[in-house]
Parts: sequence; C-alpha cells; structure tokens
Amino acid sequence: MAALVHALARRAVEDPVAELAPAQALHWSSFRAVRDGLDAELLFRGELRPARDAARELLDQLRGEDEALEGVERILREGGGPARQRKTFADGGMDALLRELVEETARPL
Repeated sequence: MAALVHALARRAVEDPVAELAPAQALHWSSFRAVRDGLDAELLFRGELRPARDAARELLDQLRGEDEALEGVERILREGGGPARQRKTFADGGMDALLRELVEETARPL
C-alpha cells in the first residue's frame, strides 16, 4: 500500500487536484481505514466507497508507473497482515496469533 500512496503523491505533484475533500471527511476516512483496513468504507471522489474498490480503481489508473504496485495487487487479492491476524485470532485465539507472529518474525527475508 505504501507503493500506492507513493505513486499517488507523485501524481498529485505532477497534476494537482482542483478541489480538496473537507478535512472532517478525510479524518473520518483515515479513522475507518486504520480501524477496518481494506474493509473500510471511506470518502473517494465525492462518495463513500469500499477501500478495496477505491484502491483497485487507483491501481488500474497507475499501473505501469511503479513495479512495487504489483505488491498492492496481491494485497487486494489476498488481504493484508491485519486481516490475516484477525482471522488467526478468531480461529485460534491469542495463543495462535502469538505463534503466528513469532513464526513470521523468525522467518528469514
């Protein structure tokens, strides 16, 4: 997702938007994104949209600008770390989540 934000920032510098969203809407969308991840509903181009759909639309527009955007495609398809961790916790509780985190941390890059 950082690659998507980077590509958007670059696009904003090259082609600034004419009208910014209200600050309160941006704050609320940020809160929802942090709380719900890709399942969040947030303000996108003047209407409430699922974050996953908004990211997909942006990715389609920015495709080819940065190779790192391929990782965003995987996240949209498979979900990110927070969703995976929530599922692990729901399926096996805190012990399962802690085991998974330890295994991920110990895995060589």
